Amino acid sequence: MSFIDFHKRFEILCFKDGLVSTRKATPEENMAAAIHICEKCLDPTEYAKGKTRMFLRNGLLEKLQQLVNEVYATMATKLQSRQRTKAAVKGFAATKISTVKLQNLQRMIHEKRAFQKHKAATIKAQAFLRSRTEQSQFQKKKAAASKLSAVIRGHQASDGYKKRQTAQAKISSIVRGKQGKAAFDKTKDLVVKLQALERVRERRAAFNSKKE
Repeated sequence: MSFIDFHKRFEILCFKDGLVSTRKATPEENMAAAIHICEKCLDPTEYAKGKTRMFLRNGLLEKLQQLVNEVYATMATKLQSRQRTKAAVKGFAATKISTVKLQNLQRMIHEKRAFQKHKAATIKAQAFLRSRTEQSQFQKKKAAASKLSAVIRGHQASDGYKKRQTAQAKISSIVRGKQGKAAFDKTKDLVVKLQALERVRERRAAFNSKKE
């Protein structure tokens, strides 16, 4: 087999040995490459160098071709391994992104549930506070009404019943006005505080969502 054909056919066996490629090699370089391949892969008794070609014993071409096939198989295995590694890295990245999204969603759901519980507790506290306030006001009004009833009964028994009745009506009107105003002021202050607290929570939740 000529040196150039030998070099072309088995060039892969000296791929990493720093020899010139067959596309750029001169006849001398083809001869040197052929000799290098034989020295690398064969015993000295299995080949002989001629002037223009390389002589091999029977069966050695198949041996060299087997070595070529093994090199290609090794390269294919490495290539497949790299492809599997790239695919695994991409799959891991996608899994990581999905996991982060699920974690963010879980945190949002947890925060939403906590907010709902806190809101429900606040509503219960407000209802309890209103109930206690109304009950206290009712007791005060009831006591005031009992006193007024006693006074009225006393006045009715006196000679100036009509005058006292007129004065009592005015007093009752003034008292109701003051009590209604005080209750309104307290309710207004409570509503303003609750609104401020709700705005702070909404801003905090919006800030946390943007931060994530």
